[in-house]
Amino acid sequence: MSTQKSKLLCMVIDDERPALLLLASFINKVEELSLVACVSDASEAVDLLKKRRVDLLFLDINMPRMNGLGLLNSLDYKPMVIFTTAFSNYALQSFEYNVVDYLVKPITEELFQRAIDKVLERASHKGYKSMLEVEKENSSRLEVRVSGKLVAINYDDIIYLQSFGNYVKIFLHKNMLLASSTMQESMKKLPESKFLRIHKSFIVNRDYVKSIDHTMVEINNTFLPIGISYRQFVTALFNE
Repeated sequence: MSTQKSKLLCMVIDDERPALLLLASFINKVEELSLVACVSDASEAVDLLKKRRVDLLFLDINMPRMNGLGLLNSLDYKPMVIFTTAFSNYALQSFEYNVVDYLVKPITEELFQRAIDKVLERASHKGYKSMLEVEKENSSRLEVRVSGKLVAINYDDIIYLQSFGNYVKIFLHKNMLLASSTMQESMKKLPESKFLRIHKSFIVNRDYVKSIDHTMVEINNTFLPIGISYRQFVTALFNE
């Protein structure tokens, strides 16, 4: 695999918000990585990972209800793992899993980069296929019903989606389609590496985002609002 051609999809799981934001900022500086989600609850992360596989987890160990080791035991596949924790006593046990590195908080950018170098070295081995490559092979189109007919739309042609009651407006380069779907249903069908929900009424194609501030996203000469509950993650994701 060439990391220049296919980014590694990653997820950060930590119950401490400052740690999520710090790691997100580090990840966004690495060209070879693509951040899929930051999650503060391990149970929620398990549900996401069942729907959306990733290449790399940045995983805290000590979390309420379910710890990091329990999360890994619940998965039916083995992503690469970088443990990020305030405790060093799990180090020996952690290497029973597909662990690349073990970072003890507070995590510096220098230590983070050393861990990423190990990840990229492992991912460069012959035969490794990133989840993004698998995703591209499996599907590159969104299938929806428009006026009762099943229509397949290339992901690259979709600029953004807008909620419209029990329908979704799909904005393309030259036209708009009204599909029989909800935002939740649409988001489940779209790859999270390419599409991002910024508001309860809007999903955007990341490739078309021109600029972003605390409240708005500019996409294809249109300004869309960022919902209050989405702001912290959306701005952290795009802030490099």
